[in-house]
Amino acid sequence: MAEDDMEVINKDCAKLNIEENISMPDGRNIWLNANKTPYHDKNGKVCGIIGISNDITEIKKINIQVETILDSFPYKAWLKDKEGRFLAVNELLAKAVSKSKNEMIGKTDLDLDIYPEEHAKRFRKDDFEIMKQKKAKLFEELSYADNLLKLHETYKAPVINEAGKVIGTTGYTRDISGIQKSLFESKKQINFFDSIIDNIPNMLFLKDAKELKFKMVNKAAEDLIGLSRNDIIGKTDYDVFPKMIISTKKIPILDENCEPLYLLGISENITEKRQLEKTIKKFAYFDEITGLPNRNLFKDRFKLAAERARRNNKKMMIVMLDFDKFKVINDKYGHDIGDKLLKSFAGRLKKIVRKTDTIARFGGDEFVMVLGDFSYTEDMEKFAKKVLDVFKEPFKIDKLKLNINGSIGISVFPNDSLNQSDLVKFADSAMYEAKMSGGNNYKFYLSISQLFFES
Repeated sequence: MAEDDMEVINKDCAKLNIEENISMPDGRNIWLNANKTPYHDKNGKVCGIIGISNDITEIKKINIQVETILDSFPYKAWLKDKEGRFLAVNELLAKAVSKSKNEMIGKTDLDLDIYPEEHAKRFRKDDFEIMKQKKAKLFEELSYADNLLKLHETYKAPVINEAGKVIGTTGYTRDISGIQKSLFESKKQINFFDSIIDNIPNMLFLKDAKELKFKMVNKAAEDLIGLSRNDIIGKTDYDVFPKMIISTKKIPILDENCEPLYLLGISENITEKRQLEKTIKKFAYFDEITGLPNRNLFKDRFKLAAERARRNNKKMMIVMLDFDKFKVINDKYGHDIGDKLLKSFAGRLKKIVRKTDTIARFGGDEFVMVLGDFSYTEDMEKFAKKVLDVFKEPFKIDKLKLNINGSIGISVFPNDSLNQSDLVKFADSAMYEAKMSGGNNYKFYLSISQLFFES
């Protein structure tokens, strides 16, 4: 201590960051960090010393312990006191700034003049903030390495003594510019992969195997579901899917133990496809104007009804119906009115038949019905009259009131035949007889033997 004092006096110059070990009257040894400067009288002669000392005993103890640790650390590391002066640095940091350890000890970032001033001030500001909050901080910053400005990852933490008092800071920094470059290249590959996925026209998704929640979806999934990725991720099908019909193919992704880890799938909205199929089927089996079964579906319905009649030992009537003078209405009012009349008539017929019966439109104004579960001819006649009663009330079409009648021909299963074509032909023949007798009437088919017997 005396030697430092004499040096300041004799050389008439300040001496800074002096580390001194002092024995106290109570027997304790303490370490001080001192700054000393000469004091002059009126004549400019050195007459004393002015000094400022800081007790760095605790930091010095820590410094001894951490010096070895810092040198074994794989990154540039340091220990500072509360004023930002380096108490210990490792070889990596000293080498990075082209200084020796001793040159750095006791100096601040500003004192060392190794960083631009604005960087050194920012480092000091970070140190104060960390000591104030008593919390560690991990962040990225631009810093110099090998005289080049590079991206660094920096960690800083407060040094707190047993009494809970902040006595300095410690930290490390590492050059992550190479890692950042690798991450950038990886990100480019990921972006390329994402662009491929997002250009797949069907929904692509990845779910976890346990809860079946979405982990990844593509752009098509957003379009299909109508939600953003953020609103889909973490949800299940039940949470996000609107009412629609989808076709999905799925494959499990297994872990090293062959246990399911994820579920990868691709989905396609086939609602329109199913609707189109339904429409095609409707046109194939149903009449476009009345919505009734057409000739194709009539064949299937006849088979079912005939089988039921055989099983129940019942009769079945095939009714052929044709409007009287329908052509007059078409010629006078146009086919649009004629079509509406057909539709209105079909609506009335539906009200008088059972669900198990079939009404079909063969074309024009020609309707065919299959009605089962009859035991007596009298019951068939009652139904025929019921059909004719449908014509009694005028049909209100737009602003018109149309009066029209119909003629009915009837053949009976199994009496007249077991064959569908024959029964339809026989019913058509009977209907022709009803028309020839003036219309608005019904006739049963009579075979040649029946006609001979009647005559």
